[in-house]
Amino acid sequence: MRYERSEARAWARESLHDYMVVLTTPFDENLEIDEAGLRSNVNHLVALECVGSLYVGGIYQEAQSLTFAEQKRVIEIVLSEVAGRKPVMVNTGMTAIAETVELTQHAQEQGADLAMIFPPLLGARTRQGVIDYYRTVARSVDMGLALYNTTLKENGFYIDVSMLEEILNEENYCALKEASFSPSTYLDTLQRLGKDIVVSCPVEEWWIYGRTMLPDYAADVLLATSRPLYLQTDKKPYLSNFLDAARSGNSRDIAAALQQVLKVADPIHNSSLKTGSHNPALTKAVTEMMGMVSGPVRPPLSWPEPAALAEAREALEAAGLIDTYRAPSATS
Repeated sequence: MRYERSEARAWARESLHDYMVVLTTPFDENLEIDEAGLRSNVNHLVALECVGSLYVGGIYQEAQSLTFAEQKRVIEIVLSEVAGRKPVMVNTGMTAIAETVELTQHAQEQGADLAMIFPPLLGARTRQGVIDYYRTVARSVDMGLALYNTTLKENGFYIDVSMLEEILNEENYCALKEASFSPSTYLDTLQRLGKDIVVSCPVEEWWIYGRTMLPDYAADVLLATSRPLYLQTDKKPYLSNFLDAARSGNSRDIAAALQQVLKVADPIHNSSLKTGSHNPALTKAVTEMMGMVSGPVRPPLSWPEPAALAEAREALEAAGLIDTYRAPSATS
């Protein structure tokens, strides 16, 4: 680990910047983890100019379909392949507190820089019980920890700001992925917690809002976001352009860069968020269009419908992110 427990917040502030990109899990035809494919994808993402860190084991990685042993193995593969080139955050939140502790300790032993702790995902949960859950995890490790707070229905438990303030009495909580998608909630959370920990929204349209309204509190990282999977190439560095515009403070440049991002993100990402959940299957299919290793998805997910795939491909082609596809003619 790169820091002492008491230094977690300072380390996060100094070390997390640019985009923290999520990973997907490539499977072979037997729905087993394609370890070589995962390593290839890691190296592809590490090389992207806009990527400052990686996020392992989130929703896009189909973590809910991986066994406990497979989750441990994915952590091992990614951390060994990254080999310290970028910071790595690992999602270790499970429903059972004992498994959350075990997986978090495993991530620490393997050299992860941070662990993301989701709220317990299933069953009856109380305010005090969730706070105790987070305290227990914090006291089981020395590494820095992050929280995920969202109003999306797939999560099922919203941690309000007063709860967050109690949880933050544990000194190794150092970052928050704030995804309420409410302007007032985001700004209130940023103002109340942003001086103490990294508070980041994962989408550009909200992140820039906080950065503009509360620059002294805003983080320099977009925490755990899928958009670098398909919005950045050497020839079309849309996310690098967005970061440059955001840091310049030029409103016209920001608006132009953001508009270009949203043209692609709306059909691939935002259309799903409007329904209250992510779309890992479509995102995984898009990574295949971008040249990454994909393979099928595991149940309970299913492969996207042809219309959704066509819309995503059209957006990528129009933005010049992939070559225009032409189906062979009947006479060829």
